[in-house]
Amino acid sequence: MLSRSANSDDLTVLVVVRNGEDTICRALRSAVDAGAERIIVCDDESSDSTVDCIRRMHDSRIQIILNEKHTTLAAVRQMTIEAAQSPYLMFLDADDTISGERIQKALFAFSEGYQVYVDGATIISPDGVVITKSEIPKFISTSTLCRLFERNYLPVTGPIAIESDLARKVGYDSTFETAEDYDFWLRLLRLEPLVYLDDQCHYCIHERMDSVSRNLTNQSLFVQKALKKHDYESISLLFERSDIEARIKNWSLCSMSIYREEYEQALFFLEQAYPSGSDLYKVLDDRGPYPVEDGWRHFFTLGTLQLLMDAPEKAFLSLESALLIRRNAETLNNLGVAARRREKHGIAESCFREATSLYPGYLDSQINLSSGESLRITRMPLRMYANRDRYPLECQNL
Repeated sequence: MLSRSANSDDLTVLVVVRNGEDTICRALRSAVDAGAERIIVCDDESSDSTVDCIRRMHDSRIQIILNEKHTTLAAVRQMTIEAAQSPYLMFLDADDTISGERIQKALFAFSEGYQVYVDGATIISPDGVVITKSEIPKFISTSTLCRLFERNYLPVTGPIAIESDLARKVGYDSTFETAEDYDFWLRLLRLEPLVYLDDQCHYCIHERMDSVSRNLTNQSLFVQKALKKHDYESISLLFERSDIEARIKNWSLCSMSIYREEYEQALFFLEQAYPSGSDLYKVLDDRGPYPVEDGWRHFFTLGTLQLLMDAPEKAFLSLESALLIRRNAETLNNLGVAARRREKHGIAESCFREATSLYPGYLDSQINLSSGESLRITRMPLRMYANRDRYPLECQNL
């Protein structure tokens, strides 16, 4: 797998910016300090002084491209890919930074023959305080990356480093208003590239509450669009080539079909994941993202699907069964939704209150507690592994 030695001149840092006068210089300085020799910045029709800020840096390593008609982030990212002339690329968001080792770590990976480099992220508050480090989960390895079709488990999906030719082959879909990085990753994984997973956090995410990805309704629509590009049979074969146990594969395909809102298909995969006679208390995926009893996951998923398919009576019974195995916030929330739909308002309120107590800040239960109209169903188990836990807990349902 050994390739030729890669040096700093072989890599171009790509930055897309729109109205980023407050952060762009910080981002670019971090890239320069990390040893970047080539930087391409594409300004997407900024109306502030972003371009002037970049020009005042007077750095010959920075090339500016002006996009004079605002478009999607995906389209502008593709422009930077096409403009780059180096064999390797590294993406950097205009409001984030990278640490001094990141470029050298990526170049080492490329020298070893890897085609993609990804690491964890340090989450930094608006006042510059380190909140947490979000590492790549231990259950994600080069052989289990296909589980991204189940859910996005990577702390950093967009700002990766990648071979230029491979990036052009995959390309960004310019129709995506958000979730463009997830779409890119799914299509990338179909090519089964050699991916270097760095267990350190060299990328720094500077927390902002107005991120595009925080429009969760829009995010869900585009996640669904990304997943619908891939047929179940092909993804099933990808799992099999990764030597992932058949039942775990079917749990993943069940999750994928729920995101796609193909609920009958989800029921089929659920039956394959939890065949008749399975042990209620066995933990099949003990090293995975949800090391929980199979019986709980079965009844929670079944009850959630029944809710989504407008069968609250059945859902209530299934979720009661789940609660007997594991009493947690998402089960209580969905049981409350089923109770509310059955006009059992006292039970519903009690469920929402307990869910909020068990998981303070859990938005679905908070909204359901305060609203008598639109009820929020938690479609997936809440994340159990370390993640960007300062972000709104609603994001943990994506």
